[in-house]
Amino acid sequence: MYHGIVENYLVEFENIDLIDLTSICTKFPRQFDNENLECVHGIGHGLYKIFDKDIFVASEKCKDSFTAIWEFERCSGGVFMENMMMQRELGFPDFNENDPHYPCNSVSQEFLRACYAHQSFYIILQQPNTSATKSFESCDEIPKENRKYCYRGVGNHITGNNLDDINRIVELCKLGDEEFHSECIKSAAYVSVDLRGIQRGFDVCKISPDYTKEKCYDTMGKLIKTIHGSENDIEEQCSKAENSKYSDICLNATLDTYF
Repeated sequence: MYHGIVENYLVEFENIDLIDLTSICTKFPRQFDNENLECVHGIGHGLYKIFDKDIFVASEKCKDSFTAIWEFERCSGGVFMENMMMQRELGFPDFNENDPHYPCNSVSQEFLRACYAHQSFYIILQQPNTSATKSFESCDEIPKENRKYCYRGVGNHITGNNLDDINRIVELCKLGDEEFHSECIKSAAYVSVDLRGIQRGFDVCKISPDYTKEKCYDTMGKLIKTIHGSENDIEEQCSKAENSKYSDICLNATLDTYF
């Protein structure tokens, strides 16, 4: 809801420098409340349009405006999401089929997570039959320290395309390099919660390989804490994990870092 409202609100201003972006979403009771984060995400969409589709300037504005990691990530995520939506609508005029990692390979390190969350859609489209295996192989072409972001992005789209079949989602996540399976699974949990609710995220974690579960349940804990403000509600939700070990991981997840 707030996503589009904030986006439309911003584009009405002729001089963005006259607006205190950090004040727009302060009506919500908690800084990392899910609605607050959706509001900040909408700011990112608006900035992309205000700066005439310049992802570099728009994402830097997010960085300059928001210091908290969750707000920064959601704002910059809005920039790159709007870019992908616009490029897709126009036939990807600013993308390079010979370099499917552009513009992510040209942005600063701090924007890689947000960029690849959406760039992966283009990467997948470049593969024969939108192959997940080939998409992960494309991820493997970039420096190892950055591959996790690409794997997460592919996980986003694998999940969105297979929402009714979590077994297939998990199997597809296992097609890439085992070291990064947990990154794909984390994204599967994230998207499942976003589109189908908390229980679906727990369902993903439960059927995932054991070596991916800790990161999956930590992600669930982070998401639950953006949705619920009450300690009792958080404890109740985390108790849905498959055993006490994973319930504790869920409960101990912090919002000091992004997922």
